[in-house]
Amino acid sequence: MHQEEIDCYSRLFRAIIIQAVQDGGAKPTKEERLAQTNWRSEAVSAMEYLFGCNRHVFARHAALIGADAEQLRESLLNRMQPLTVCNSEVTADTLRMFRIRYRWHQRKNHV
Repeated sequence: MHQEEIDCYSRLFRAIIIQAVQDGGAKPTKEERLAQTNWRSEAVSAMEYLFGCNRHVFARHAALIGADAEQLRESLLNRMQPLTVCNSEVTADTLRMFRIRYRWHQRKNHV
């Protein structure tokens, strides 16, 4: 594989990871808050990609761009201050929403 192709795939995987973090941290709808459930398909997909049955895919993508998947997951769940993920800023509010959606995801999948 040529360096140009490697760079192209690296940018793609970075974009996928960034989008998953943003989708996972999206503000819940009123209905989601009342039911305490992730209903937005983007949020559900993001949680599955990062923490669910697709977590091995995320780990592979993270490794391909030189990131540690477990360290990134830990930062998303435990950091209170803004975070930089793949050169993209994740606000403290997005992280807070992310943690809420993560709890809903865990509850749904471990009941």
